[in-house]
Amino acid sequence: MIVGQPLQSRVGLTDALTVSVIMPFIYAVPILALIVFMSVSLGLKPLKLLSQKLSHRKGKDLSPVTLPQVPNEMQPVMDTLNTMFLRLNEAFEREQQFASNAAHELRTPLSVMKINLHNLAKERHDDAGKLQAIQQDTDRMIHVVNQILLLSRTSPEMFHLQLSKVDAFVVAQNVIADIYSKIDSKHQDISLEGDSAFLMSTEFTLYTMLQNLIANASAYSPQSAAIQVTVLSQDNQVCFMVEDSGPGIAPHERSQVLKRFYRDQKDEKYKSTGSGLGLAIVGQIITLHHGKIALGESSLGGLNVTVTLPFEVTES
Repeated sequence: MIVGQPLQSRVGLTDALTVSVIMPFIYAVPILALIVFMSVSLGLKPLKLLSQKLSHRKGKDLSPVTLPQVPNEMQPVMDTLNTMFLRLNEAFEREQQFASNAAHELRTPLSVMKINLHNLAKERHDDAGKLQAIQQDTDRMIHVVNQILLLSRTSPEMFHLQLSKVDAFVVAQNVIADIYSKIDSKHQDISLEGDSAFLMSTEFTLYTMLQNLIANASAYSPQSAAIQVTVLSQDNQVCFMVEDSGPGIAPHERSQVLKRFYRDQKDEKYKSTGSGLGLAIVGQIITLHHGKIALGESSLGGLNVTVTLPFEVTES
């Protein structure tokens, strides 16, 4: 007996079998992909959380990183990272503490030495010239120690904790009043122009910046020189200008003067008057404020130092 079946029925049956076999895979693939995606996302969640915490962390924050749940595979990474933060924090603290302690320890013997030299100069008139040179070297050493203390006190941590609204014009008045006797001893004329200019800062940092700029202008200017200080508020920032009629700074040396321990060697008589830290401290204070400094020629004939600081200071 011969049984026959149309070819079209066989093709239809084959297609139905093929669809019935493939369809579960078609439905399963998206589900499997979703399961894999969710599994990978769940596994990477601690890494994403760690990345977010590190990206939002402030530059000065070296405290240990903590996560709600740390997988066993990530624990060595967390331990290594926190150990690195701990070592960095200890290193920064040791550096700052060393500079502060060393400066404080040196101030007392240097002050005693200065008093003893002063008393000795009164008794030994024949060696007055030599003793005066030693006194000048002692004064310079005391100045260097004081500058090191200022550097340690202008750290970002100390600065951002003490921010307040400060009138820069009043600070400039106080600086000029405090160092006027030194300026007057060289028969120099100093003037202050401008008006009240408020910004977020600390009185100490602004005072230190202006004191260094004005003291430099006086120290590197000759007898009877003119010094002009200007404080202006403009375009959401405060502008400080200190000009003098001294010898100025050659254009090719202006990029070097903000480096630590650099001193202008153009004039022999100025070689031992500074420590080379004054403008470095000024540069550090400007960096704390996210400000700018420019050195140029003054209309008085000497150097023009222009510093611009924004009204608001943001932590980076």
